[in-house]
Amino acid sequence: MERPRLRKVHRIRERTADGEHIVLYDPLGLSDDVRVDAAAEPILDRFDGTRTLTQVRQSLLLAGQPAPPLEELAAFARDLSEAGCLDDAAFADRSARLVAAFDAAPVRPAVAPERLLPAKPEATARLLSRVLPPTVPRTSADSTVCALVTPPGAPDAAAALLDATCRDLPRAEDLDRVVILGTDPMPGHEPFSLCPKDYGTALGSVPLDRDAAARLERARPVLTREALRHRRADTVELAATYLAWLYAPEPPPIVPVLVSRAALERSDAADALLGTLDAVLSRGRTLYWASAALSHVGPAFGNDLPAGRVRREDLRTVEALGHGRSSVLRKRAVPSSGAAVLATLLELLPDDASLAWSRYEQGPPGEAIDGVVGRLGARFAHPPSTSAGPS
Repeated sequence: MERPRLRKVHRIRERTADGEHIVLYDPLGLSDDVRVDAAAEPILDRFDGTRTLTQVRQSLLLAGQPAPPLEELAAFARDLSEAGCLDDAAFADRSARLVAAFDAAPVRPAVAPERLLPAKPEATARLLSRVLPPTVPRTSADSTVCALVTPPGAPDAAAALLDATCRDLPRAEDLDRVVILGTDPMPGHEPFSLCPKDYGTALGSVPLDRDAAARLERARPVLTREALRHRRADTVELAATYLAWLYAPEPPPIVPVLVSRAALERSDAADALLGTLDAVLSRGRTLYWASAALSHVGPAFGNDLPAGRVRREDLRTVEALGHGRSSVLRKRAVPSSGAAVLATLLELLPDDASLAWSRYEQGPPGEAIDGVVGRLGARFAHPPSTSAGPS
């Protein structure tokens, strides 16, 4: 391995009783998750494709950093390569196989990690029966709800919020489709990515609205150009799982769309794509489901912003949702992973829709993750007299 180059994977910081660690995480799922001691970060920084292993060690010594023997550096680089974390020939082969398998599969397979959902259907059903008890009425023949917002992340971490949000929804027979807008953790070249496949969940596959997906793809082929981004799209899969649970045994068809940060940057191309989405998806009765969080702060996310300041900014975002001001979301002072999704939701909502109910909370993102997440549950609705969408 001449000059190891670390791929552009996410670094998630964990603090446990064993010490501080970094998890190398690829949102596309083209590499395995690798957990390393935080002390190895200076080595990761130097795996930039410009240095030999000898030069990496020399750079560490000059910086006064611990410098493992060359044999240990070589073994570390081999482990990263075998996991698919290095940009090398092994990764090129691995990537080609995985991409070909994804393209050939008729169903986008369920991949949500066990930190979010159990792998076995019966275990997921037991979890959701606690979080979203089936004894509580979830749909109504008189519902005017046309959109909802639920937080991504482990369901049991936001159980009360999910339970309160997922109520008074339209019945399956009153819906033509559900459009799921999920936060894309990858920057992406395009603001929106459509997956033209049925969506696998731990509770089974949720069907694609094939007619709407085909019309979108014909109008804007670029929408499916980066469908691979759905391969590990936890945000969309979580919403699809909730949908499968709430509307069992026959959930309505979906249009799964990932929204990247590029959607916040208004451009002619982004506006044209948004216009196509609006024109196609507004036909019939559509329920929009946004899977998005607000702020992420703390060591795990690489910042130390005060929780009070973050809360104020999040509440300002909720207020903007109530007034339909997507421009506020595009100019948030505190970064928000879900800002692009929420701004897109506001652009796609029918003109007569308004925020009918919302609840905000802050809480830990999950076990062993040192930080705080701002979570939002919300429902948007038509006025009662105009609950039916255009045919």
